Amino acid sequence: MEGGLSLLMSSPSPKASGDAPASSFSSGLAHRYNVFLSFRGEDMRSGFTGHLHAALDQRGITAFMDEEELREGEEIAPAILRAIGESRISIVVFSENYASSGWCLDELVRIVECRDTMGQIVWPVFYKVDPSQVRNQTGRYGQALIHRGERLESKGGDPEKVKRWREALTTAANISGWHLADQRESNVIQGIIRRVWAQLDRKKLYVPENVVAMDSHVNCMCTLLHMESNEVRMVGICGLGGIGKTTIAKATYNAFEHKFECCGFLSDIRETCKKSTNGGLLQLQEVLISEVMWDDGLKLGNVHRVTGMIKSRLCKKKVLIVLDDVNKLIQLETLVGGRDWFGYGSRIIIMTRDEHLLAAHGVDSIYKVKPLDSSTADMLFSSIVFQNSCPPPEYQDLSCKIVDYTNGLPLAIKVLGGFLKGRSLLEWKSALDKLKRVFNRDIFSVLRISFDGLDEHEKDIFLDIACFFKGWDISYAKMILESCHLDLDIGIAVLKDKSLITIELGMLEMHDMIQEMGREIVRQESPKEPGERSRLWSYADVIHVMTEGTGTNQVEAIMLALAAPEEVCFSAQAFTNMKKLRLFRVHNVYHSGDPIYFAAKLRWMEWPNCSVQSMPFNTGQEKLVHLDMSNSSIRELGKGFKLFRNLKLVNFSRCTLLSEIPDVSSLANLESLDLRECTNLVEVHQTLGGLAKVVYLNFFNCCNLSHFPSNLNSSSLK
Repeated sequence: MEGGLSLLMSSPSPKASGDAPASSFSSGLAHRYNVFLSFRGEDMRSGFTGHLHAALDQRGITAFMDEEELREGEEIAPAILRAIGESRISIVVFSENYASSGWCLDELVRIVECRDTMGQIVWPVFYKVDPSQVRNQTGRYGQALIHRGERLESKGGDPEKVKRWREALTTAANISGWHLADQRESNVIQGIIRRVWAQLDRKKLYVPENVVAMDSHVNCMCTLLHMESNEVRMVGICGLGGIGKTTIAKATYNAFEHKFECCGFLSDIRETCKKSTNGGLLQLQEVLISEVMWDDGLKLGNVHRVTGMIKSRLCKKKVLIVLDDVNKLIQLETLVGGRDWFGYGSRIIIMTRDEHLLAAHGVDSIYKVKPLDSSTADMLFSSIVFQNSCPPPEYQDLSCKIVDYTNGLPLAIKVLGGFLKGRSLLEWKSALDKLKRVFNRDIFSVLRISFDGLDEHEKDIFLDIACFFKGWDISYAKMILESCHLDLDIGIAVLKDKSLITIELGMLEMHDMIQEMGREIVRQESPKEPGERSRLWSYADVIHVMTEGTGTNQVEAIMLALAAPEEVCFSAQAFTNMKKLRLFRVHNVYHSGDPIYFAAKLRWMEWPNCSVQSMPFNTGQEKLVHLDMSNSSIRELGKGFKLFRNLKLVNFSRCTLLSEIPDVSSLANLESLDLRECTNLVEVHQTLGGLAKVVYLNFFNCCNLSHFPSNLNSSSLK
C-alpha cells in the first residue's frame, strides 16, 4: 500500500463564548482533522508506526484510513490534500522507503506548503534513517528521487515536481523532531503523544487586547498559585460583578496552561445550573471530562457516577481547571471536590461573587479583585474610545466625569466607552445627563445577578443599605437596621461575602455602581409614582409624597436630611396609607399644617426639630424601638406613651416645652432616656426607677426638675 494515514481526533466541544480567535493557520478551516500522519503505507506493519498509531488511538484519537478509491492513479487525491489542509499538526515519519512513494512526497509538499502559508505545525520523525539523508537527499533518498524523476520524464510529467520534492524534504528535515537511533521506541512515542496533546488541546482563551493592568493581576495569581510547588492548590478569585474576575482567570489560564497535562475552563456555571436545575451539574461534569480527558460527547445519567469518574480519571494527572461564576457549594463538591481528586502539581481556579463559598470549600488562597484606580481607569476608557490616545481637549472634562461615574468598575467603563465611541460632544453631554437620572441597563443587568441570589431578608438589608446607609458608621447603621430586621449579623456577613458591601475603618461602604443598582431596583418598583416604592430618599420624592399624600402601603422607609432647615406643609393624609412604614428619619424638616399620625408598624422614629406638639401616633406603637424627637415643640407625651412596650432608645433632649414624663412601667425594654436641657421638665414618674434594663439617663440642665424617682433599681445603669 502506498500513501498516508490521517488521524481524526475528537476535540472538546467549543465553549459558547470566550474562546480565543482562531490562529492564522486555523482561520476559515473546519478542522475536520487535527493530526495528519504521513508515512510509507507498508510501514504500518512495522513496530514503530503501528505502536504510534495505537498509542494515539488509546488517547482518544480516532484513526481514519485512506479509502481505497482515494489511492487510485499517480496523483494524490483531492480529499487527502484537503485533509492535510484541515489538520492542525502533521507528523511525517521518514523511513528508509518514504521517498520511494510519490504519494508520500506529494503529501510532504502539501504539508510544507500549509506550514509556510497557514502556520501548520510539522514534526518530523526519522525512523532508522539519518536526518542528513533526508536533508541532502543522499543514500536511498537520493536514489529514490532519481528513480522517481526518470519515471516522470518517461511519462512526460511535470519536470518541476522533483525540485518541489527536494525542497520539501530539505525544509522538513531542518525542523526539530525525533531521531530514532538508539532510543527506546516507547519513550519516543510517549514524547510524541505528549507534544501532540500539548498543542492540540491548547486553545488560548479570548482576552481583549485593551485590557489594562493584566500583567499585574497574572503576577498576583502566579504568586498565589505557587506554580513551582508540586502540591495541589485551589485558588479563588472573588469580587463584585463586572470587576474583571473572568478576564483575569482567562489571562492566567493562557499564561500557564502549557505547564499542565490536561486543562479545562468551565464557563457560566451559575447560568448552566439555573437553566437546568436537575441536569445542570451533570452537564457540567460531562463538559469537564470532555475538556480534560478528550471524551467528547460523553453522556452519563448519574451525577454521583460522574463524580467518581472525575476522581478516578484525574487523580494521577497534573491538571489546570478553571470554574467560572460559581454560586453554590454543591457545584464545587461535584466538580472539584477534594485535592485527592487530582494529580500532583494540579491547580484549581474558582471565580465567584461569594467569598464564603471559597472559605467553605477550603481554598488555599483568595484573590480579591478591586476596582481600577483612577489612572488605570482613564487608560482603559481611552483605549476603548480613543484607541489609546488621550481624549481631545473638548472631551477631556467629560471623559473625566464618565470615568469618575464608573468608580473604577471595568464593566461600566467598557459599556459606557463602547456606547460613547464615535459620538459627538453634544451626545456625550446628553448621555452624561441621562446617567444622572437613569442607570444603564446593560450594567444594571450584570450587577443585579448578585442581588437576585439573595434571600428576601438579605435583599431587604441590602436595599436599606443602598438607599440609606452607605458611608455610615457601622455601629449606628446596625442599630437602625436591627430595629427593622432579625438576624442582621448573618445578613451583613452574606452581603460582605458576596462583595455587595465592605466595612472599612468601621464604616459601611459599597461600590457606587452597586449602590446605584440597588436604588434602581427600588425605582423600578414604580417608575412614575414614588409613593408606590418601598423606600424614599431623594428630596423631590419625599417632599412630593409628604405634601401630596400619595404614600401607599408599599412604603416601608423614608429618610431625608437637609443641609438647612426647611418648612414643609405635610398633607393630613401623608401617613394614613403607609401601613408598612417601619423607618422614618428626617432632619431639618419642619412640619406646618394639620396634625399627622404614623401607622402602628413604625419601628424607628427620628425627627428632631419637629413642630408637632403632641405624640404623632393614633394608638400605642407596640413595635416602636427608637424615638428621637429632640429639640421639638412637643408639650406632652400622654397616657398612651406607656404602651410603647418595645422602646429601647428615647431622646427628648432640648424639648423645652415638655414638663412631665408619665408612667413608664410597661417600658420594660427601655435602655436609654435622654432629657438633657429640658428646662421646663418638672416631674419624672416614679416608675422609671423600676426599669431593670436602663443603661443611660441624662438630665443635664433640667433646672426645674422637682419630682424624681427615689430609687433607681437598674443593675445595668452606667
